[in-house]
Amino acid sequence: MKYEYLWLPAATNFLLLQTCTSLAPPFQIWRPLPHVHAPSPGTPSPPPPLLPEEGQIQGQAIKRREVFTKGATFASSLLISADTLARASASASEFSIMDPLTSPRSVVSLDSHGAIPVWPSWAGGRVIPISLGNALQEPFLLLAHHDHWFDPRDPLRQPFKAAGKALGLPYVDVEGFSMHPHRGFDILTYILDGSDGFRHRDSMGGKRTYRGGSAQWMRTGSGVLHEEFWETSPDRRTNIELFQLWVNLPASHKFDPPAIHYLGKDTESSQWIEHDIIDPESNKKVGSVRDLGATLYQAIDRNSIKESTSSQSQQEAGFERVLVERAGSSSEEEADVVGKARHRPPVQIMHVTIDPGAQWTVEAPLEQSALIYVRKGSANMRGLAGDKVLVQPQQTATFGHNGGTITVENSHSNSESANGNSQKQDKNALDILLLMATPMEEPISQAGPIVMNTAAEVNDAYQQLEDGTFLNRNYAMKWQQVHRRRSSTVSSQI
Repeated sequence: MKYEYLWLPAATNFLLLQTCTSLAPPFQIWRPLPHVHAPSPGTPSPPPPLLPEEGQIQGQAIKRREVFTKGATFASSLLISADTLARASASASEFSIMDPLTSPRSVVSLDSHGAIPVWPSWAGGRVIPISLGNALQEPFLLLAHHDHWFDPRDPLRQPFKAAGKALGLPYVDVEGFSMHPHRGFDILTYILDGSDGFRHRDSMGGKRTYRGGSAQWMRTGSGVLHEEFWETSPDRRTNIELFQLWVNLPASHKFDPPAIHYLGKDTESSQWIEHDIIDPESNKKVGSVRDLGATLYQAIDRNSIKESTSSQSQQEAGFERVLVERAGSSSEEEADVVGKARHRPPVQIMHVTIDPGAQWTVEAPLEQSALIYVRKGSANMRGLAGDKVLVQPQQTATFGHNGGTITVENSHSNSESANGNSQKQDKNALDILLLMATPMEEPISQAGPIVMNTAAEVNDAYQQLEDGTFLNRNYAMKWQQVHRRRSSTVSSQI
């Protein structure tokens, strides 16, 4: 998805623009997407794009490298205030020698995120865009939590769409995201249970509406164009709630052939890997875990690759991808797509619900970044001083690298459950999204939906969008190799 513009009140629109701008490193000026035009038949290859000065590349590389080579321990220490240190010293007795592989990790950053009203803004529709990507959250770049509805009886809906069309405002008149590009990272779009659908179409030939309880994992790789629209109906109200997560790719995978995989409901061979949370004392179920990451990796291991077509039945199993130069593809190349997708750095994504008064503990490898977003309810988590940190809806808790487990407790008591008030229990259930992954510690240069390692590579992508060569993977890889050679020369002179 892209979040450049929306027709909203001026203050809200400004907030949205600021959110988008914050996705890019300070040295990279954020810019809106150009219109995407297909190249005309017979169009000659464009001249080589201009390369930035060597000093510019050098300065950017050094700046980004300094951020990541400091390590997560240093980043954690910056977040420890004098007050926290005092409380930690006062309760030092709690910090007896513990095994770092099994001791609980602590929350080092608690952040609240505003909701932007849209679709429809006058009746509670909203998107919560969360900019990620610091040293303790890497390789996660963006988490967007959408919750929208569309009703044919809404008297403001048609005037709103008409005004958007008349003023030429993107997204407003089409109720979704028109064709736009991505390059250099993975995108997970996860539709929550009970939701209506998301209509997808891409430059690989894929076309599908996927609904509640299913997900799409897209490797944007060397470049893909796609569009996404909310499912609407002329006869009834539709409701859509989803998460979209952007996960960075290492330099070695940024020019992989693009690919798509569907998971969960309505797929033949990629059903969710799920398990119950069992209370050890009562031996009763007190929650559930849906493991999106494990489902993806199991599906990749099991399924064969398939060409992307508009037929849903052919898309339900396996990766799908189409290169611009179809004639040059081979079975060995297709197998390489699956291998590359499988061997990206590990990513763990879990959707977890916990009953009132219950808690859940999960292994969290010491070297992995870890954060939790609270969708509903409120959670108690361990603070730096061993105290409890309360995490509320629309907040993210980022963990330090000081332990090997994460424990989450539903802050509501289970007294309502004991009284048989199941409706109250459901209302007080805790609903969270847990993200864990191994940091890549590579330079990042991002501008909107393009995420690369250098500003030169980002500039190339936008130049290729302008001249119509964005989907030409061989052309893109040629210029990437040019920049890598030049960057290596500069680095050797440092």
